[in-house]
Amino acid sequence: MSRDTCPVCPHACRLRPGEVGICGARQGQVERVAPLNYGQCTALALDPIEKKPLARFYPGTQILSYGSYGCNLGCAFCQNWEIAQVGRATQAGTARVAEARFISPAELVTQAVELEARGNIGIALTYNEPLICPEYIGDVAEAIAARAREQERNQARSALLAQKRTRDSVQDKTQAQELLQPEFQPQKQSLKLVLVTNGYVMPAIAEQVFAVVDAANIDLKAFNQEFYDAVGAPAGLSTAKRSIQIAREAGCHVEVTTLVIPGLNDSAEEMEREAAWLASLSPELPLHISAFRPAYKMRDTEATSASLVYELARIAQRHLKYVYPGNV
Repeated sequence: MSRDTCPVCPHACRLRPGEVGICGARQGQVERVAPLNYGQCTALALDPIEKKPLARFYPGTQILSYGSYGCNLGCAFCQNWEIAQVGRATQAGTARVAEARFISPAELVTQAVELEARGNIGIALTYNEPLICPEYIGDVAEAIAARAREQERNQARSALLAQKRTRDSVQDKTQAQELLQPEFQPQKQSLKLVLVTNGYVMPAIAEQVFAVVDAANIDLKAFNQEFYDAVGAPAGLSTAKRSIQIAREAGCHVEVTTLVIPGLNDSAEEMEREAAWLASLSPELPLHISAFRPAYKMRDTEATSASLVYELARIAQRHLKYVYPGNV
């Protein structure tokens, strides 16, 4: 039985029909590798945009947050391990996947529209790793675009009806012509699409995805490859850096998060190098420096002190204009 290579991330899993990749969400099928988690929703909530975290993208608004299951990294400190680490849990014989229900891209957009009255500006794909299912991202983006086109047509029809009423009510035809100028230009009010991602994805996929995404928070888990080796990401540092660059070049609003774990990625020298590199892209690129709290396989690890987070933030501020301490 032949194997097919998954094109999504650098793991490049070679899968026979029926075999599941490292992420726990993509499966070998006849002549292709397909997502098992397409539209399989395990978490859905209306969150403050700052919770993503995005500090400089429509602050003060809400966003409908959707999560599925699976992840292509094996972080021992994962906050959402019950849904994100399903692949490794399955391999270890300890799988427990949260109950999922199918939500089509069109249905997700409909729910987002219904929440606009509560301050919702769009959809965030988050909680697990969204990039392992680029098919769903693309279809949600298309559903958003279809909704915007429909809204534009409705606005145009409304404007034409208003113009007709004006024309019928004005006796002076010259005055009517003046009222009808300039031609109606519909105002686009599209939902925003946001990703919260580790950025561990092949460049071709990143280019396709970030071209249709409005904003992303991308994890830069550490500025040393040894850390990425520990979470199962060969060339993970270079891949995450490349994803940040691709997203910015695509015109996507990008913010970066680094979760600081004592003894693993908490040195002043490392933060100095990270902030300097981010500033080489733009000194206005926002960086969130977040404190670790014990979770998953690292429940006995010491939590990050607030003083350390603030110290690293001061170092980052030598290079970056916008630095946000988090979880302190």
